[in-house]
Amino acid sequence: DEKKLDQLGYKPLAGELQRIRGLRDKKAVPAMMARLSQIGVPVPYGMYVGQDARQSTSYAAYISQSGLGMPDRDYYLKKDDDKMVKTRAAYEKHVEKTLALAGDKKAAASAKAILDFETQLAEVQWTKVDNRDPVKRYNKVEIAKLAELTPGYDWKAALASAGIANKVDYVIVNQPSYLKGFNDIL
Repeated sequence: DEKKLDQLGYKPLAGELQRIRGLRDKKAVPAMMARLSQIGVPVPYGMYVGQDARQSTSYAAYISQSGLGMPDRDYYLKKDDDKMVKTRAAYEKHVEKTLALAGDKKAAASAKAILDFETQLAEVQWTKVDNRDPVKRYNKVEIAKLAELTPGYDWKAALASAGIANKVDYVIVNQPSYLKGFNDIL
């Protein structure tokens, strides 16, 4: 019902946008990201449950790099590729237009900030080649030791908001250096 959707505009998202605007410090970010991830909003890392790659009779919780609006880190990092340069510019314009439609009075500046943030994430993400290595991507980390990887990040709140707190003893971290890099950026 496109007519109804056009009438509603971004009103169905108003509650979520208000929660985001209500963030006052980074301590609230882990729970917020888990919440957004559950409703299908891309965030800097994804959490999901799948078959344990080394124990096929069990399921495991996984944490993996994410958070880019474009398909791959190369879209952000290839500075001498004309196609990528044009794609980045078009993406920034798309983000600006979307933000303007949602009422952002500083849509151009916000779009630039989003592209800058995603570029920082891309810089610490693993390459396609690294991600194809199943041994390198399998990093079993006890819940209590997640804080060693990302000091100050509230995994307890993130896991609780994701609905898996007290249900798992460990997670499989696909890209540990990315999580550390993300935490440094945050």
